[in-house]
Amino acid sequence: MSFSRKAALALTGLAALAIAVSGAIGVYHAGVEAKIFEGFTQCTALTSSSNPADLLKEITHAPLVRCDEVQFRFLGITLAGWNAILSLGGALLIAILTLRGRRA
Repeated sequence: MSFSRKAALALTGLAALAIAVSGAIGVYHAGVEAKIFEGFTQCTALTSSSNPADLLKEITHAPLVRCDEVQFRFLGITLAGWNAILSLGGALLIAILTLRGRRA
C-alpha cells in the first residue's frame, strides 16, 4: 500500500497527537499522585454478572487500587510520570523530525 506524501504526513501528525494526548493524561495522573489535582472521586469496576446480588458481591469483594497513591517508582519517578516524559518527548521528537523532513 502506497500513501501520498500528504497522507503520510497527516497520519504521522495524528500519531504524534495521540502520543501527546497519552502524555497529557500522564501529566494529569502524575499530578493526582502528587496531590496537585484532585482526581476522580468515584471509581467503577467492570463486572461480568447481570444478577444484582452477584453484582453487589463482585463489587464489594473487588480489590481497591487507588489512583492517587503511587504504586511503583523507577529512578524516583512514578510510572505516570514516565508516561508523561516519554510520551511528550516522543511526540515532540516526531514533530521535529517531521518538520525537518518537510524542509529537506
